[in-house]
Parts: sequence; structure tokens; C-alpha cells
Amino acid sequence: MPVEVESTSQFEDLTNILKKRTWWILVPLALIGTLGTSFAVLVPKKYVAKTRIMVNEVRNRTGQIVTGSEGQGRAAKHLVRSPNRIRAVIQALGWPYASLSRIEQEDLVEKILDNLEVEVPPMGPGIAEQIVIIKYADTDPNRAHEFAEEVSRRWREETLEANRKAKTRAYSDLDDRNRAKESRIEEIGTEIASLMEQHGIPPWKPDYYNTERPLAPEFNLLEQAKAELNTLEGEVEKLTASILRDETRYERMGDVVPYVEATEGLNLDKQIRERREVIIELQNEIAEKGYKPTHSLYRAYASRIQVIESEINMLEDARIESSVTESWRENVKKIELGQKIDQRREDLETKIAKLGSLAVDIDNLQSTTAELQSVYQLLARLENERERVNESLMTDAANLQDMRIELDLANSKSGDPFDILDPVNLPSRATEPNPVLISVFSVLLGLALGLGLALLTEYSTPCFRGVTDVTRVMIVPVLGTVESIVTTSQRRKRRFLGNVMGLGVFGFVFLVGYVTWAYVNSPELLSDSVVQQIQDFQQGFE
Repeated sequence: MPVEVESTSQFEDLTNILKKRTWWILVPLALIGTLGTSFAVLVPKKYVAKTRIMVNEVRNRTGQIVTGSEGQGRAAKHLVRSPNRIRAVIQALGWPYASLSRIEQEDLVEKILDNLEVEVPPMGPGIAEQIVIIKYADTDPNRAHEFAEEVSRRWREETLEANRKAKTRAYSDLDDRNRAKESRIEEIGTEIASLMEQHGIPPWKPDYYNTERPLAPEFNLLEQAKAELNTLEGEVEKLTASILRDETRYERMGDVVPYVEATEGLNLDKQIRERREVIIELQNEIAEKGYKPTHSLYRAYASRIQVIESEINMLEDARIESSVTESWRENVKKIELGQKIDQRREDLETKIAKLGSLAVDIDNLQSTTAELQSVYQLLARLENERERVNESLMTDAANLQDMRIELDLANSKSGDPFDILDPVNLPSRATEPNPVLISVFSVLLGLALGLGLALLTEYSTPCFRGVTDVTRVMIVPVLGTVESIVTTSQRRKRRFLGNVMGLGVFGFVFLVGYVTWAYVNSPELLSDSVVQQIQDFQQGFE
């Protein structure tokens, strides 16, 4: 009875594929492993010189930070790797630099920067110090040691010197500003004294800030003149009005007045005359006061005049016939009033003249006080400026004292924030690159590449690779399989190609291994061109 052929597992299929394509795995493994091992042997070995420096905080007597560790630490990454500092270190060490071309110089600096590493590890919160790690790798341990030591020393010294110079410059600038402020205070004092002397301003007391500043006498004279002018204008106004009233009264008065004499009998002329004089006085008073007919006093005076006229009529009717002599005489009251008017006019002219003189004096005083006002404003500005400069000078004097202490601290040993934790030691063995790691990595890379190529070539061809593939596609059971038929000529051809492949790989491995061994142990066994090519290859990795 026929028996179905059992299908193989995937692992067995994979094993069969790898056995069938062994050369696809061995060739990349041998080639890449050989090249990687040769590279690990020939690549220049670098010696790393390292130093660890602690940057501390420097504080002054008040506890204020003078030199901050965090800032110095962050700046170290840029300052240590500065191209100018690299050039200075190269020249100080006597390495060939000046004889190189400009491009070669830049390449040398770039190569050194690639091998120079500065680390500033985080210190955590609350930690004031900062560690700076400087590493330099070189194929020559002595060069690595002397370069790391020199670049570290120059960074520390130049940082300290730059700090000292900055503090010295800041101290000098502040001292110069203080001297300029002192000179300005003296200039302000001289200018104030000159202005006061020039304009006759009384000197101010030291506590004038708490009291009212004394004014120049012109201000008091101006106030007195204005008060006198106001008083005089009032007097002139009153005197003018009085003169006008007297002139009006004078014009209404007659030059002569009647004079009546009675001879015999009952004569009432005296009483009549007295009443007429009263009427005249009342009329003069009405004229002098300027009462209008609608005024109540005018009506009162008019009523009184009517009463007196009625009395005069009654007296005229009652008098006894007698001889009466009537004459005219000069009005004495008018003469006296005229003299009084003349006297007042003289007073008015005197006061008007005095008004003009006062107006001139006031104009002059106002011009003088206006000028003095600008002088006082200038004095106030100068005083305010002197006060501001003096306050600033006092503040700067304290700052100058602190800066002097900081400068002394920077010049002293206690002002050095750098503490060398690990000095630069001569490296005893090369630390990079790791040849064992490179060799192992190259072998693993060759093996991975070989396996990948074997699987890629196997699975990229559409065909049946075993019983499992046939069983998967056939509907009926698979009873058996026939392996690929290989003829004798095909077998010889494959064997020949395998031998050629093996010899080629072996020759390549032997050649690379021999060149590597000869260069390391006996370079004279190799030609100069091969040695030069290997050296050029090594220079690319220095």
C-alpha cells in the first residue's frame, strides 16, 4: 500500500538551504571578517589623556558670588575648544605649524578639535560646584599628555587672567567715573557761587532743603513797588473824582454874592438873607453831590428849599417898610474852593508823575526778576544735579570698595575657582578604537551579510524547494519526490567553481593577513608604495 511522504519542518528546510549555499555564507564572512580584523590591527590606536577639574564658586565678604561655577563650566566647552587657543597650544608645544600651508594649518586644527572633548556633566540641583572633564586622544601618548596638560593649564590661567583684567578694567572705569563725578560736583559748586555773586543772590544755608530759599532783594522791591502802585492808583482815582466834583461846584458858584443892609424899623432882611444863603448852600450841595431829580435826597432837598422859600415870603410880607441898601461883594467861598482845587491839582500831578516813575521801576524790576527767575531755575537744576551726582557718588564709592576687595581676592590664591581633581597622567595603553570589538563586529557583519545573501538568492527564484512546497500545492497526496538530477559533468563543474572560489577567498585572506602582519612586524617586507598607502589610510583616522 503506498505511503504518503512526510513533509519536512521549516528548520530542516532552512538547514538544507544553508548547506546548499554554504559558499554564499562563507565568502562574505571571510572577506568582511578579514577586512575588519585587518582594519582593527592597522587603524591607528589613540591614547587618551584626561583631566578632571572642579570649578568652585568664589564669594566676597558679603556672600555675593564673584565667580560662578555654572557659568565657567558652560563656557569651558567653548573656551577650551577655541581655535585660537588650539593654535596657541600648538605653537607653545613646538609642533610644526608655521611651516604648513594655510589649508594644512586649518586641517591640523580641525583634526585636533575632532580628538579634543570637553564634558560638563550635570551636578544636580543645589550643588554649587561644576566638574569639567577635558580629554584629548592622540596616537602618540606623549603628545596626548602634553597637549591635554597645556590646553588645561592655558584655559585655567587665561580664564583667571581674563577675570582679573575684567575686574581691573571695571574698577578703573568706576574709579574714573567717580573722579569725573567729583569734578562735576566741584564745577557745579563753582557755577552756583558764580551765579549767586553775579546776580546778588544771598547765600543759601546748609539746611536750605528744610527751609525756604532766600530771595534776591529785587523780588521784595517788586512786591513793594506793586503795592505802592496800587495804593497810588487808588489815591489818584479818588483825587481826580474829588477835583471833578469841586470843579463842577466851582463853576456853579457865582463870582459875587448879594449883600443887603437894613436901616430903620423892623427889618427882617437878615433872616431872609440867612435863609437865602441856606438855599444857595442846599443848591450847591445838590450840585456837588450830583443828585438827580429822581433821587430821594434830591426830592428831600427840594422840599426843604420850598419850605425855606415859603418862610422867606412870609418874612417879606411881615417886614416893616424901611430903607434898604443892597450891594454885591466877592464870593469868598468860591475863592477858597478855587485855591483848594489848585492845591489838589498839584497833588494830582505829583502823584501821576510818581505813577509813571513807579511803572518804569516796575518794568525794570520785572525784567530783572524774570532774569533772576531763570537764574533760580538754573540754580535749582544745578542743585538737583549736584544732589543726584552726590548720591550716585556715594553709591559708587561703596561699589568701588567692594570691587577693590573683589580685585584683591581675584589676585589672591583664594580667588582661584579651579581645583584639579585628576591631573593629566601619561596614558599607558591605547583606549580607542577597541580592536577586539571591531573584529567581532566585522565577523558578525560578514555572517549576517552571508545569511542574507543566501536566503535572498534562494527565495528570489520561483520553484519547489522540497516536499513541503509540493504538498502545499498538490490536491492528491504526495507519495514521493525525485531529487534534482546532477550529471557528472555538472558535478565536476560545481567542484571546480567551488575550488576556485575557495582558493580565491583563501588567497585574499592570506594576502590581507600577510600585509597586515608584515606592516606591523616587518615593514621592510612590503614595497614603499604599499607602506605609503597604508600610512595614508592611517592618517585619515588620526
